[in-house]
Amino acid sequence: MALAGPERIVRLLRSLGRNDRLPMRLRLAALTRIVSHRTIRPTPFEMRLLDSGCLYRGRLDDWMDWNAYFLGGYKRGVLRLFQTAVDAAAPAGEGIAVDVGASVGQMAMSASLAAARVVAIEPSPRIAAICREHVALNRLSERITVIEAALSDANGTAIFFQGADNKGTGTLRDDFNGDPRRAVDVQVWRGDDLLASLDIPRVDAMKVDCQGMEAQATEGCTQTIARDKPIIIYSLPAFVYRNARDLSRIRGVLGADYRYFLLRNQFDPKVRIDPFVDPGRYRGSVIFVAAVPEDRLCALRRALETLRKPHQIQACARSGAPNCEPPP
Repeated sequence: MALAGPERIVRLLRSLGRNDRLPMRLRLAALTRIVSHRTIRPTPFEMRLLDSGCLYRGRLDDWMDWNAYFLGGYKRGVLRLFQTAVDAAAPAGEGIAVDVGASVGQMAMSASLAAARVVAIEPSPRIAAICREHVALNRLSERITVIEAALSDANGTAIFFQGADNKGTGTLRDDFNGDPRRAVDVQVWRGDDLLASLDIPRVDAMKVDCQGMEAQATEGCTQTIARDKPIIIYSLPAFVYRNARDLSRIRGVLGADYRYFLLRNQFDPKVRIDPFVDPGRYRGSVIFVAAVPEDRLCALRRALETLRKPHQIQACARSGAPNCEPPP
């Protein structure tokens, strides 16, 4: 594969990006300064993702693909947290996961290592096609079902604004991240209705990344959440997590049994989560928050501790929780 610049330098940069002994912030800062996805030649590549071992195809001028090539995966902290949530929520190999905003399938493929079935929901026709290609390439079609649709609080159709140089962006909102020149009509479902139509018996874990529509997607899954109490990993843009009304809508559906934890670094495979307390103290353009039912906190902690590299969870066990000591 021919890459822009001397091949030896590219290999060295890739080794730097995948060196988990170095702080992720340092790796990202160095790589984006030297070999940005906006300046590198749009070279196609095929590789195996570090955490799932799945085959992956991309182009270096796309931010998500650039991350996969140089870092081993896109937002590896989220990849690992989602997979761990499936592990914690169901017996080994029996979990059912739903990836809302699945993009090209990295999260869904990672979750499939722990799940018996994954429903990958992606509204963009172009990106959903790539997701299907990755699923087929890895012979995961019996385990991963790709649905081309968006989730919200009502069934129907809507205009979806696709992203430009990042396969992970695209939204039903006309004021966030979307490109009006790439607008397409898409099918919109309430999650409860879509999952019922697929005969999904239960949901153990979810990842919800709707680029600003997380509250609406949650309200469309009210019955599923009330019935199954899944662990939910939310991607929350700043205008959502700083919006008391949106957070109140999400918490209103989830109820009093849920506890909330912030993923410290979404790119770092060394998963560390802290209590999510005051949204006003965070400055990130996007944060990831894990909503965990109280009776699954211990299982999530144990699952995180079994990962191959050192991890830390600062989830305070409430009194009476069985076999779960509060972390130091």
